Amino acid sequence: MPGGSSVVAQTITNPLLSFQFPSGASSQFGQVVDSGLSTSRTVRCSASAAASSLSGDNLKDQVYSAFTRSTTFSRVSAGTPDTVMPFEQPHNAVHVDAACGNHFSSVGNAGFDPLFMLHHANIDRLWAIWQEIYSVSIPSGSTTGGSWSINQGSSFTASTGLSPFYRTSSTRWTTSNLLQTSALGYTYTGIDLSASAATRRANANTIVNQLYSPTGSGSGGGGSGPVNPRRPTNPRRGNKKRADEDATDKTATDKPATDKPAADKPKADDTKTDKPKTDPSVKADPTGNATVPSSSDLSNAVPRRFFAKITVDTNKLPTLPISLKFYIEGDLAGSFTLLHAPQDTIAKGEVPLHRVLSETGYQDKFTDDEMEDKIEEALQVVFLRPDDTTIDPESVAGAYTVDVESAELIPNKKIDQLPGYGKSSRRRITPGLIGGRFPPIKGLGGKKPARRSA
Repeated sequence: MPGGSSVVAQTITNPLLSFQFPSGASSQFGQVVDSGLSTSRTVRCSASAAASSLSGDNLKDQVYSAFTRSTTFSRVSAGTPDTVMPFEQPHNAVHVDAACGNHFSSVGNAGFDPLFMLHHANIDRLWAIWQEIYSVSIPSGSTTGGSWSINQGSSFTASTGLSPFYRTSSTRWTTSNLLQTSALGYTYTGIDLSASAATRRANANTIVNQLYSPTGSGSGGGGSGPVNPRRPTNPRRGNKKRADEDATDKTATDKPATDKPAADKPKADDTKTDKPKTDPSVKADPTGNATVPSSSDLSNAVPRRFFAKITVDTNKLPTLPISLKFYIEGDLAGSFTLLHAPQDTIAKGEVPLHRVLSETGYQDKFTDDEMEDKIEEALQVVFLRPDDTTIDPESVAGAYTVDVESAELIPNKKIDQLPGYGKSSRRRITPGLIGGRFPPIKGLGGKKPARRSA
């Protein structure tokens, strides 16, 4: 730093590490910090512990699911009857696991942590990219589930003022004012506001495939995990196994293709009938992505993807925040995390299962027809507080439901397209409840890293 006529080296505390609460804040504003948290500064766990926790959330697949399955505003929004995969789901997981609970998992205190700006800028970026792909239609005069400044059951339109955010001293920002980032004078890399709608959509699709599909290319179904190669007992899959990006995918990398028994190789006639990418009935929708016409039955031509669909009544939960962690045979499939909300609500989301089904070898062992039964037998869930202590399974009885969804995957043909989904079916299941301690987690020696405060 400058020091008169010279430059003087000085060691300072990293301003992005923590926020120091002013000593007089509580006396002036009342209780600023939630009970049980440090009142002197925001606290996080070590970077290694946070990385370990985040790695189990399956965030990459969650984000890809939001882009490829939540194709309307109501599907990508949290708290609607049509919710599929909202961006709220990976958003909540980061709030709890990026700092191992602590202040960042508290709605009232998270904004003090310097991580908050970085995290919410990224959520804003995801939303901006989603808008490049899908048209945004804000429901007119809909009834809200409530927010911190809008009462539950209130009528809400795109022109409703968003308290406490003021555009001028007397005028609040509204949804219609903020549909595009350009209204605030900025954009994100890869978004060219001067390009045509078709070009902007193709560019956004490419970004999504490169950053979030497991293969990094989106080819062959958006890289949504390897296709089940087990034939000919069930023809609903591709005839070549694709290696997942994840090095832990033993089924894809341990043996070269030449080592496979002859019985596992697709027959010539199978190859001719199992090419969903070139099927003439698979056409592009207005977004340029793969779709299946309702009149077309491709149940024997396309692979399937499996999802754990979760619905939670927050009014029946014993505590918030809370995380539901899903396992299959000790492998962590993903998470569904809920933060404190201003109103009790019905929360919905999903956990993509294709990665864990590959890592556990289920893709090789079972046909698609068998898979739903095997998932129902093996799926387990544990309810966790932000500090990783488990919640008594009896205390959450009746608060949630889990369905297994099996959906036909329509692979995309090019990197500037996203895959689509065709026919799907759902089955209500009762996953095994885990109490006490975690099941062994592969790759971590059967132990979950201890969470330490920085």
